[in-house]
Order: sequence, then C-alpha cells, then structure tokens
Amino acid sequence: MSDLAPEERLDTDTPVPEGRRPFFTWVILVWVLLGTLALIAGYATLFGLVPQVPEEDLAMLRSIGWPHWALAAVGAALNLTGAILLVRRKAIAAAVFTVALVLILLDTGYLYTTGQLETLFPHIGPLIVGIAVAAMIVGYAYNLKARRRIV
Repeated sequence: MSDLAPEERLDTDTPVPEGRRPFFTWVILVWVLLGTLALIAGYATLFGLVPQVPEEDLAMLRSIGWPHWALAAVGAALNLTGAILLVRRKAIAAAVFTVALVLILLDTGYLYTTGQLETLFPHIGPLIVGIAVAAMIVGYAYNLKARRRIV
C-alpha cells in the first residue's frame, strides 16, 4: 500500500474530476482544430488538390524542405491529441503539449537554419504569436494538473 493519501496518488484508479470542464479547454480545442485545418489546407495546396493556386505560390510551398512538413504534421497530431486529452481531463495532455511545443521550436530552428523562415513567414509576428500561445497552453495544462482539475 502507498504512504500517500488517496488524493495524492497518481494511479490509474484516480477518478476524473466532477463538474464542468474549464472553459479554456474548449477554447484550446477550437484553436488546435483551426490550426490543424490550416495545415491540412497547406498540404492540399502542396499536393495540387486546391484548384487555381498561382504557380509561384505552389513553387514556394514546394521549396520548403520535407522536415518542415513532417515536423508540422507530427506537431499538429500531437496538439490535436493533447487538446482531446485535455477535454477528457487527462493529465498526460500537459506532456503531449510540451512535446508539441518542442517540435514547433525544432521546426522553427530548421526553417531558420535553412533560410526558409522568411519564405514561409514573411512577417515574424504570427510565428511569435503561435509559439507564445503554444507556451501558454503548456502552462495552462500544467496549471490544471497541479490544481488536480485534470488527472
């Protein structure tokens, strides 16, 4: 038997907290869904599934290396998984969001070192906002975990 009080144990028998889900879990889910849809639109454009895209835009997308597209896809999948886990009140969501943030930073580093960052982000503002929001989501998930709103 464990020396910890039942509310301090982190085993699989811990019940899910009762009551309404925190409002921002739903906001995060919508944010992640919109980001995932934007990435899917980028893939659709890249593979020629979107009609009437100017050739110079297609050439720009195709000039971005495959590591970016791979990191972006895995990061989007992790963010979507994290958002679903957060809505389901699973504490592992915090770690999933952390890994997704690390992938975003690795992808940004890859784009910067290959000189493609300005190609994909002519204005750095949206990238900084995206990274800041991802970091806030990580902090929020860990805060919920610390307050035992997710288990």
